[in-house]
Amino acid sequence: MARNQPEEERRLTILAAAKTCFVTGGFAATRMEDIAHAARLSKGGLYFHFKSKNDLMVAVVRRENLLIEQLLTQSDTDEGDLWARVDRMLTTYFQYLVEHLDAAKISQCILDEALRNEAVRSVLVDGEQYFLNRLERLLTRAVERGELPPSLNVSAVARLCMVFIEGAKTKYLHFPDWPWTELLLMVRTLVASFSSAYLSTEHNAVVYGSKTTHPNG
Repeated sequence: MARNQPEEERRLTILAAAKTCFVTGGFAATRMEDIAHAARLSKGGLYFHFKSKNDLMVAVVRRENLLIEQLLTQSDTDEGDLWARVDRMLTTYFQYLVEHLDAAKISQCILDEALRNEAVRSVLVDGEQYFLNRLERLLTRAVERGELPPSLNVSAVARLCMVFIEGAKTKYLHFPDWPWTELLLMVRTLVASFSSAYLSTEHNAVVYGSKTTHPNG
């Protein structure tokens, strides 16, 4: 690595090297020496920027969060109806994963590490909350425009949409030929089902309220 490389560029080079190492060998098996070698940096130089492998992983997660936030911001416009906006958001996100398979792979690595690493889990939750907030705002605008019924439980729909999206991402990672483009139809069906009277805000006040009560009990 060139000694006169700008500070931010050097940091991004290290994060890219760490990301590659984590994807290739897994977080647990990766050593700081491996990352330093991949970044063409001395071990001391690496420790100058990051004090531990854990700090590096947290920085990688934050970097991935930022990239996704930028993508979602670019796709978030008021052009078209609800389905046009959902299609634009999901297509932008999944097209990014298709063109950057390492992004899908590192997300799986992050999920695995978050199960046992509180620092990683905390940053991961921040990123997922941003995505969830985007979905909620999109659905809320649709309700305000009369595209969805006012009784729609926006939070519940957004959370279940997140489950669909995460599932589709994992499916694509293991089966690249899986037709992720069908996700929009799945989301349409999901939102339509939540628009029914059964899953209205009034019903969910019972299911998700402070005192959870089974409808039959």
